[in-house]
Amino acid sequence: MKLIIDNSEMVDDFFVNTRCLGIVTPLKNYQFCWNINYHLGFHFTAATKDTLNLKKQDRNYHFNLYTYTPSEICQHYLYQNQFEGGYLLPEWKHVDYIWLIRSDVDLDLLTKDVTESLKTISNIMIVIHLPQEKIKNPVHLII
Repeated sequence: MKLIIDNSEMVDDFFVNTRCLGIVTPLKNYQFCWNINYHLGFHFTAATKDTLNLKKQDRNYHFNLYTYTPSEICQHYLYQNQFEGGYLLPEWKHVDYIWLIRSDVDLDLLTKDVTESLKTISNIMIVIHLPQEKIKNPVHLII
């Protein structure tokens, strides 16, 4: 008998009260985080123990993760989407970074504020909303 892990409940729990943004920028991950922290007043730090590792076709891919938790009711996760030709979310290949916001407060307003703030930083070309139902591999974002 083969056991199969059902990730759907884990995914549902992780994505409660969340929104995802896709960001297109030529900036390297450390430059991108520095710009967000400096210009927008966030305090993202590298989550080195939570680096996301995927193995596809006998290759290992390592995607950096940055976190910022301003309060117990709000967390921000910034995922690197591309690593040496591999993608954390292949269905969003054109996106360089994924910003996941988890909050118990007004997510629509918070997402709008983050989106508008990101657009003020030079070298950020596009900021788009990523609908959760269009994310084919949501388990890749679970830390």
